[in-house]
Amino acid sequence: MPTTAPEANLAELLVRAQSLIERVEALLPTPPGAPEWDSAVAFRWRRRRQVFGSVGALEPVRSLASIGLGDLHNIDEQKFLVERNTRQFVDSLPANNVLLTGSRGTGKSSLIKACLNEYHSRGLRLIEVDKDDLVDLPDIVALVADRPERFVVFCDDLSFEEGEPGYKALKTILDGSISAQSDNVLVYATSNRRHLMPEYMRENLEAKHQSDGEIHPGETVEEKISLSERFGLWVAFYPFRQDDYLAVVEHWLASFGCAEADHRGARRCAALRPRAGIALRTCRLAVREGPRGARAGRTRRKRAARAGRTRFRRALTRSTMLEVAVGVVVRADGAVLFGQRRAGKPYAGWWEFPGGKVEIGETIEQALARELHEELGIDVQRSFAWMVREHVYPHAHVRLSFRRVVEWSGAPRAREGQTLAWRHPAAIDLAPLLPAAIPVIGWLRLPQWLAISSALQLGDDEFLAALRRALAAGVRLVQLREPGIASDRLERLWRETRTLCRRAGAALVVNGAHPPSYAAACDGVHLRSADLHACVSRPPVRLVGASCHEARDLARARALGADYVVLGPVKPTLSHPGAPALGWDRFASLAAQSHVPVFALGGLTEADAQAACAAGAHGVAMLRGASRDLASRLPVW
Repeated sequence: MPTTAPEANLAELLVRAQSLIERVEALLPTPPGAPEWDSAVAFRWRRRRQVFGSVGALEPVRSLASIGLGDLHNIDEQKFLVERNTRQFVDSLPANNVLLTGSRGTGKSSLIKACLNEYHSRGLRLIEVDKDDLVDLPDIVALVADRPERFVVFCDDLSFEEGEPGYKALKTILDGSISAQSDNVLVYATSNRRHLMPEYMRENLEAKHQSDGEIHPGETVEEKISLSERFGLWVAFYPFRQDDYLAVVEHWLASFGCAEADHRGARRCAALRPRAGIALRTCRLAVREGPRGARAGRTRRKRAARAGRTRFRRALTRSTMLEVAVGVVVRADGAVLFGQRRAGKPYAGWWEFPGGKVEIGETIEQALARELHEELGIDVQRSFAWMVREHVYPHAHVRLSFRRVVEWSGAPRAREGQTLAWRHPAAIDLAPLLPAAIPVIGWLRLPQWLAISSALQLGDDEFLAALRRALAAGVRLVQLREPGIASDRLERLWRETRTLCRRAGAALVVNGAHPPSYAAACDGVHLRSADLHACVSRPPVRLVGASCHEARDLARARALGADYVVLGPVKPTLSHPGAPALGWDRFASLAAQSHVPVFALGGLTEADAQAACAAGAHGVAMLRGASRDLASRLPVW
């Protein structure tokens, strides 16, 4: 049947319409394909600009920076905080979004890359997002929500100007959208600005001064500060001293294979270079070219250098660090006292341990006694030095000297209107806790006795019988340490020791001399001194202990994130005849530098418990003594 004119026209129209649709589709943004998850451990979010818009996609990063945690020097505290947060995130434990702020070139971005290199084998992945693409954060979170990996969204050199759209998107994500949509995403950001946005003097004009003296900040200032405060963890970085900077240079020269002579030459060139005038400003070092050779010029440069060094030392002396005495008030049943900060103070409503600032001329002990009398109405009769820790809050840098308060007169009462609460260390449900108080909870949960196995000396059966008595008496931390024992005998001993500890609810750590699989199947590992210095990062177990004998061991244990250390020998021992003993005075001096709970070791018995506490020990570690003395009773400290 012949085609009519209308039908022919319709067919031609459909062909032309189909052609037009194909041309338009070619101009529209192409939906991105699924990322190649197995091809890389790091990705970049990129937007492809097209005629009618743009589309974002994850592009794999094929080549990663090879920097490791061991390559980062002079930022031990910052490294500990970020690495611990990342480790908790990888282990599906509570973790925070992190903001790293401070001086340029101090390792902020490198630390994040090093954490990726450390934990990518355990499922950590990194997504780098440019500031201009932060509006796509909800799409990125939705894209990875169902993946088994753990994703860090990384924003480098983050800062905002007025009206930028990414500001609102990031603020929304940090305000709870991540936790609501997916628990496998965190945001890590670096910035040279603490509050991420510029602040201007004109904004102060928006403050209203009332007759009663109260100041209501302008809403503009509040809006700007609110973004940075949504990061759960702030980590501050500071400029290096000259010696620290040169030490970093020497490390990298060594890593590049340069000879030792080249190290010395580079250091001399950097530090003593002719024609270079060294100007030391407040916490900064600048090197500038000076006039050639003239004696007057050299004299001026020397004077400038001397003046700069003097200003530098004075700046350090005038540090804003506050000395704070903190009391860990321990009741006879082991419960610890907390107080809730009153309204009007920084961190109002947060829980803390009682204490306060040390006044000029006061010792830590005197300051704590005064503060506890003023806050709680109690008179301290006996307290022990315990731990010293530094923490950087947004409003202050504090050094906290913790003392365990075990005897007092009077009943604690809220003399300043604060709320008080007693809690046992194993069941602390108060929230939120001040950040500086959080590590203390872990310290309080550490037992005060550490029993070390002695099967090689006693025989297996006698040791296991002694262990049963010690566990029945209350020992809750045991180290399996049997160097030189046959492998089949060690296997049997390990299994029986683990069974006894599990039945008693005690933690078992395995010495670093034994196979790592033993430690992985127990509660943790105890590193020997040589192991401690060979480790690049903290072993991936719950508990990490370390044997220390000098200050450098303690510093390394702290940098590694050890949960406790054993320091000794305090007295001469049969196991190490001829080894020099520290004595209690030297022990106390070293323990004060540890920043980690310290167990005293070496020729000690139950009778030495009080002396150990007085010297700043957390507890006592015993080898042969564990089989005799601990079967009677445990002292209450």
